[in-house]
Amino acid sequence: MLAIGRWDACAYLLDTQTWTIVASVKRKDSVYSVSLDHLGKRMGISGRDKKAQVFTVDVERSAEYRAGCRPSAKLELIFSAQLDCIVNSVALTRDGKILAAGCVDALVYIYLVNTKIMSHIIPHGGSVLSVAFSLDDNHLAVGGEHNSVNVWGMSEDGPPDQVLALPRQGRITSVAFSSACLCFVSGALATIYGNGNEHRDYEVKRRE
Repeated sequence: MLAIGRWDACAYLLDTQTWTIVASVKRKDSVYSVSLDHLGKRMGISGRDKKAQVFTVDVERSAEYRAGCRPSAKLELIFSAQLDCIVNSVALTRDGKILAAGCVDALVYIYLVNTKIMSHIIPHGGSVLSVAFSLDDNHLAVGGEHNSVNVWGMSEDGPPDQVLALPRQGRITSVAFSSACLCFVSGALATIYGNGNEHRDYEVKRRE
């Protein structure tokens, strides 16, 4: 599955074997961020309407699916949080049970999806533009208007604990994890921070 958020106030879910839209969600304003859990069973959505939501995804594939027939999907809203500010970014854990919502009020809100409880609030030095969980869900990276990438240790037994702060010269527009490293974008540089604490900066060049 591929989730897409657009300025037309819609979030779309695509099947990557047929590249067709199998479901969509209409919001009241532009969608800024989408997130899928590891198995594509849950989809998180946020945007300009100041809401962070999670839907379950139930995909129906016919017997003729392999022959090219289009699948369809049903989306059911199971969690919705109305905030006081725009939600720039959301991230789901691999199992879809925890949602992180990064907002323009310089805070990251951590929600337990199944129980609909806000468990923690993580402060940031400026408007949050991007959040991402590590592949093992043990860490959460936060980037935004504050000139630093902050990484927080996540535990079921206690509040988030900041384990890393990487100062940069500009705002952080996007963060992402692989199994081996953390990547973030700041200005014209994409930086990889690896297991050995090494930095590798790559200049982002546009094609003419």
